[in-house]
Amino acid sequence: ISYHVNYESVKTWKNITLNIPGEKLDDLIDDIIELEVLSVTVKDKRSPKTSDWFHYNDKQMIIHGDTHYIILLVEFDYPTEKLIHEISKKLNPNTPFEYFENLFHDTDWVKHTQSKFNEIIISPSLRIVPPWKIDENFKGNTIIIDPGSGFGTGSHPTTQLCLQWLEKNIKQSNSILDYGTGSGILSIAARALGVKHITGVDIDTRAIENANHNNELNGYDIPFLDLNYKSIEHSFDIVVANILSIILIKLSPVLKNITLKKIVLCGVLDHQTDSVIKAFSDWIQLDIKTKSRGWNLLSGEL
Repeated sequence: ISYHVNYESVKTWKNITLNIPGEKLDDLIDDIIELEVLSVTVKDKRSPKTSDWFHYNDKQMIIHGDTHYIILLVEFDYPTEKLIHEISKKLNPNTPFEYFENLFHDTDWVKHTQSKFNEIIISPSLRIVPPWKIDENFKGNTIIIDPGSGFGTGSHPTTQLCLQWLEKNIKQSNSILDYGTGSGILSIAARALGVKHITGVDIDTRAIENANHNNELNGYDIPFLDLNYKSIEHSFDIVVANILSIILIKLSPVLKNITLKKIVLCGVLDHQTDSVIKAFSDWIQLDIKTKSRGWNLLSGEL
């Protein structure tokens, strides 16, 4: 079957995906950036459960052809053969690699994002909605979250585990620290559940901006602190941290100094639970409380 698309009437782009097994990709990526490409994206080949690829400050990320693809964005009419020829010159002559193309059209990304983010029911009495989906046909607590650079729209299993734990376990008299607040969703949920003393902190300035925006959408005045400029000055009854396990392990001494009664950790995959429990064992006993789709929520009490 053949068909014709009038590409002149719609702006069209081209992604070229490179698969280069057996080769380190760091230097090649630097070389490719100098070519006539609009952007370079590195994509992990592994599933979330097996991937160990993320950024933390004291260890260099390893980008290798066995575990990652390189995706190049170019204009639709840019000659693929020319680009592949230039890239092949930067590789060893006997290096095998393959590539494939994908054409796509301009998209209204605002509308596209909105279509993907709808109401999320956490429990019969708690839901998450975007600003454009608010309605009054819900009897429980409604949290408004505008998707931004901060992690936490309510769709990820770790966020849902934390929200469910908060709803079942916190008391209005508790003081709560939301460490790694992202979008501010956990702090905002705690306030919706009646807690007055809440602080959210993060090292990502853009996340803090997103959290403050969501704070305003919900009509709250929760303090969100950028840890690049401010420090945590006192301890909290409950500390909640929904962060990757490798970061949680490094944070154990920090969290020890600011936890008065309970700690809740999420962002821990099945095969990572033992390492996290061991890292905290010198000051608190953690147990797996709930899990969802391979992710675990750990909690301990002093």
